[in-house]
Amino acid sequence: MSSAAVLHPMDAGPARRAPALFTHVLGLADPSDNGAVAVAHAGLLARASGADLVVFHASEIRELGYDPPDTRLARDVRSAAERLARAALESLAQTTGVPRARRRVVVERAPAVAATMADVALRVHADVVVMAPHDRGRLAGILATSVTRATIERLHDRVPVLCARGEARPYRRILVPTDFTPRSRAALRLAARLGARFGSEVTVLHAIGSGEDEESARAALARFIPRDLAGLAPRLAVERGEPGAAIVSAAERTAADLVVVSTGAERVIRKAPCPVLVA
Repeated sequence: MSSAAVLHPMDAGPARRAPALFTHVLGLADPSDNGAVAVAHAGLLARASGADLVVFHASEIRELGYDPPDTRLARDVRSAAERLARAALESLAQTTGVPRARRRVVVERAPAVAATMADVALRVHADVVVMAPHDRGRLAGILATSVTRATIERLHDRVPVLCARGEARPYRRILVPTDFTPRSRAALRLAARLGARFGSEVTVLHAIGSGEDEESARAALARFIPRDLAGLAPRLAVERGEPGAAIVSAAERTAADLVVVSTGAERVIRKAPCPVLVA
C-alpha cells in the first residue's frame, strides 16, 4: 500500500503577471465524440492563451487496411465524406468560443498516422498539440495508443502533446510529477505557466522506493522547484511506490484536472482519470 505526505504550500513571494502560455494550438480530431473531446480541450487552451486554433483531420483510411479503388464513384464518395467531416469539425470549432478569425479547420487526404500528425504540427508552428485517444474497444485502444505514443515520440522535446479526456473545464488542480531530471524541470515550468493562467492549485509529486528516506526526498523536492513555480506556492508530495502507479493514485486522490508529465507517460495516459499533458 502506498503512502503519501504533503508539505505545507511553499511561500509564494510577490505576485507576478501570468506568463505567456501558447500561441498556436493544434487539435487533431475526427468527426466523432472522441474528436469533440479533442476540439473542446484545444479550444480551452486557445481561449486561455489568446492563441490561434487549427483543427486538423486526416481523411485517408488506407493505413487501416482498406485501399479504395480509384474510380469516379470512389472519388465522389471520398469528397463527400471530406465535406461532411469539415462541416462537423467547423461546427465543433465554433462551439469552442475561439473567434472565427483565430480558428480554422484543415482536412487533408493523408493517412492518420504519427508522421502525418507530427508533420502538420511543425507546418502550423504548433506549440501544443491536442489528441484524444479512443478508450472504447480493444482494437481501437491499441491503434489509438500506438498513434498517440508515436506522435509523442516524434514531437519529443519540440512540442508538448495533451492527451485529452472528459469535459474540457479549466485546469484548476494540476498534478506534476518529477524525477529530478532536466526534462521534468521543463514539465514543472510548463505546469507553472498553466497554473498561472488558470489560477490553479499545483501539486508536485516525487515517487520513492522502499529504501529511500522521505525527509531527504522532501528536501530535495523543495530545492528542485523552479522559481516561476515556487511563486504559485505549490503543494509538495512524496509517495512510495512505482512511479506510474503513484502518479495515477495521486491524480485520483487530489481530483486532478490535469497531469503534466515528462517521462513514462504511457501508463499514465491509459489510467489517469483526467487529461495528461506530455511536456
